Amino acid sequence: MRIAQVTFFDFRGLKTGQITLPHHGVLLGGNNVGKTAVVESIALVFGRERVTTQLSDWDFFGGLPQPDSRFTIVCTVTDFSTNNPSDHSNWFSGESSAQPVWWHEDKSELTFEPDCPVGASLAAQVALCGRYDEENCEFETKRYFYHGPGNPFTDACDVIPFRRLEELGVFIIPGNRQWDRLMSFGSTSFLKALRQSDAIPGEEIEKVKLELRNSKSGIEDSPDFKALLTSAEAELRSFLMLGTDSTLVYRTTSLDTFGVLQNLLPHVKDAQGALLPLSKQGAGMVSLQSFLVVLAIAQKRKKAGKNFILVAEEPELHLHPSLHKRLANR
Repeated sequence: MRIAQVTFFDFRGLKTGQITLPHHGVLLGGNNVGKTAVVESIALVFGRERVTTQLSDWDFFGGLPQPDSRFTIVCTVTDFSTNNPSDHSNWFSGESSAQPVWWHEDKSELTFEPDCPVGASLAAQVALCGRYDEENCEFETKRYFYHGPGNPFTDACDVIPFRRLEELGVFIIPGNRQWDRLMSFGSTSFLKALRQSDAIPGEEIEKVKLELRNSKSGIEDSPDFKALLTSAEAELRSFLMLGTDSTLVYRTTSLDTFGVLQNLLPHVKDAQGALLPLSKQGAGMVSLQSFLVVLAIAQKRKKAGKNFILVAEEPELHLHPSLHKRLANR
């Protein structure tokens, strides 16, 4: 499955707009022409975690949202394994389901006949609508199967189960010049991708946690520091904030799973065992290795017969121009 088209209504600087996406495309253009709006609109529709910034007035056309203001993003999903809706009952039947529509690749358009026209492909439309709640000064969104114009906040609509979106395997890499944070074990998006690929090193993480908890060398054992710490511990006991048999120790993480994951950083190890943090190899090395890990996840899902859609904004950041074409081809 893939995203073939994205349609906008009153989103940011687009009163109305539409972009057709090929099977594999690179979106090029000058500044302030809407490239980021395209990427972040897909992130809004298909992302479980908010990978874009929080919604604001400027996500609504004109930048002055009123209680009746709405923006809508509609994504057309096609390339199902067959063109028979009954073969995909999880998408096209049941209480919350998509309306079968037909994507014409040669014309880049949708039609709505009861049966599949010659040369067309089965498609479904997934939408996200946003509104401003003036009373609570909050923004609200609703994701649903799109059946035509309407107001999903007041009219009946088919809310899309997130497990349908998980089948698409959409992974978003927004423009970010801190790849070491975005594509790290401390990133929820990265962990989600690893989890979907059954690649979380859970057993090894537990071993690391145990080693850290039972560290044989502690800062608190330094003789000069120990004297200061002993005095502080005595004061804490007088405040009844430290048990009689308890002492203070220092560890490099909070010793819980997320604390350990946040502090896992890639290093390069040579044949002699010397270590060098990957960040010292340059920003290009950090971003490229992160990107290639995501592509490896994509290949693993493909081999398992699962879908994967990668949307990457400015993946060429930090790379020498000579590598841009090679990365796009990759």
